[in-house]
Amino acid sequence: VWTAFDGNRDSYLEFPGYKGPHGDSLNREESFFILDGAAANSLDVQPDRSILKGYKDVNRLLGWAKDPTAALIQADIFIPTGNKLLPEQTVTNAEALGWVREARYPLFTFLSTNDLHGQLETGKTVKDSNGVYQPVGGAAYNMVYVNNYRALNPLGTLLMDAGDMMQGMPISNLLAGASVIDVYNHMGYNVATVGNHEFDWNQTVLQERMAQANFPIIVANIFNAGTDTRPAWAVPTAMFTVKGQQVGVIGVTSMYTPNIVMAANVTGLDFRDPAPYVQQYAAELRAAGADIVVVLAHMPDVYGGVVSQEMATMAQPGVDLIISGHSHSGYSGKINNVPIIQAYSSGTAIGVSNLLYDRLHHNIATSKLQVVTTWDDSLTPDPTIAALIAEYQAEIAPITTRKVATTLGPISYTANASGESPMGDMIADAARWKGGTQIGITNPGGVRNPLPVGTKVYPYVLTWGDFFAVQPFDNKLVTMSLTGSQIYTMLEQQFGPNQASPKVLMVSGIHYTYNLALPVGARITSLTLDGVGPIANDASTTYTVAMNNYLATGGDKFSVFLGGTNVSYIGVSDLDALIEYTEHLYGVYPGTTIDPSVYPKIEGRVIKQ
Repeated sequence: VWTAFDGNRDSYLEFPGYKGPHGDSLNREESFFILDGAAANSLDVQPDRSILKGYKDVNRLLGWAKDPTAALIQADIFIPTGNKLLPEQTVTNAEALGWVREARYPLFTFLSTNDLHGQLETGKTVKDSNGVYQPVGGAAYNMVYVNNYRALNPLGTLLMDAGDMMQGMPISNLLAGASVIDVYNHMGYNVATVGNHEFDWNQTVLQERMAQANFPIIVANIFNAGTDTRPAWAVPTAMFTVKGQQVGVIGVTSMYTPNIVMAANVTGLDFRDPAPYVQQYAAELRAAGADIVVVLAHMPDVYGGVVSQEMATMAQPGVDLIISGHSHSGYSGKINNVPIIQAYSSGTAIGVSNLLYDRLHHNIATSKLQVVTTWDDSLTPDPTIAALIAEYQAEIAPITTRKVATTLGPISYTANASGESPMGDMIADAARWKGGTQIGITNPGGVRNPLPVGTKVYPYVLTWGDFFAVQPFDNKLVTMSLTGSQIYTMLEQQFGPNQASPKVLMVSGIHYTYNLALPVGARITSLTLDGVGPIANDASTTYTVAMNNYLATGGDKFSVFLGGTNVSYIGVSDLDALIEYTEHLYGVYPGTTIDPSVYPKIEGRVIKQ
């Protein structure tokens, strides 16, 4: 105890009634007095004797031992078993060492998820050490991992999420995310922040999900447009008392969110540079008594294997841990000596961040971070969560299980070196067909999966749910007219300045070539309209174009669409258009069968020189 708390060498073992020589055995109440006295300068706990009332043998505590016993219980250092304190029980070395460790270096465990994207169900696979794909994730299995880690540190564990919780799977999207929040409530999440996909419905739906949550969903860098006030729902921080210490949490999301979500869904909001607010609130939380400060940050971060851009600015003074999301990466490390962790996506892993806090010097003594893959094998899923998911599955089954078509193989969404993919071609074709236009366009970020997802036995019957996994965002189709010069501008905007990677559009009805060695704004070297001929880079001729409303409103910085004419919202989702187009080509199920070796396949619509 003296070593741990820098006490007085001559008196640190003394307690009221002490008479024997050093080396005599100690009982519990004597140990509590010594430990509390040695730790008094670092334990910020005001003893509350009322906490002792529930124990049957409280009257066996001597008067001088009551405050120390209460203090150590309040600080979660001494955890009584049952309804007795057993103050006269002799203390073992192991028990005493455990108390000393927790008194000086309490262990805090921060469990984290990010980018769940509605993946409550099983179905994801990850390569094991032998290179074999094995099932992982699903909330019922992840609950087992969470419970196991909580059991290791029952009073020192918090469960957090770094955003993009709800958007992505039918079990969530068809219920506007309510199922995810319900499951999170049952899993005992403590806090979360918002990702860009939390805005995929609208602000009203987001507020409904926040109200549904039994935990705070926080964000510090969103303001009412043109003001320094936040919307009432944008609460910047949360504070938790854990093991007698205060843990402050700051939530932030990317300042570029308006560029990657529907413009209408963020109307009236400013998304500001998060770094100054992390710095501000880290200082304010410290001033309010926070011993540990955690940042939940959802923003672009990993490029070329290096944490950079917005995320690199999160390591502000006073921050002890960054839990990140957005890039779907799996990593743990440090930025400017601040630990940072991200646990892939879709519930395929959880982050486990163990921090030892030094109560004497008021800082983090050590940290150990690990991204843990949530293998399903040899586990029995949590029955409560499994039953809850089954209820939601049954609710949506009439929609998700509808059979659409049969395929002889997978339709890949992997783009070639030029940026073209079979799945992207088919989606663009569907938009052009449904819109009755000359050209069809879709954004690469809207093509979320191959068709179908995962390893299947072929021929395979594609359901509505399979198609949904490809296009989960419920974007609506829009048609408009663009001039030849606007179409050139559209294609040039794929390769804008200061862009980490090109956003190569999926196209239908046109073929073009580009050369990245040429200057920005002059990289399109040829452009033809199928069956007609070259498109001139001028305003003398207009062409009809179909796209989703995300692009039509300037998403992914394609501002050229904001200048289109004859704009028409045709009231059909991109998902419905894809399904209808499939039925148009192959007949209503059972119809004829898709053969991906014939169509859709990469056709050379986009050529990189």
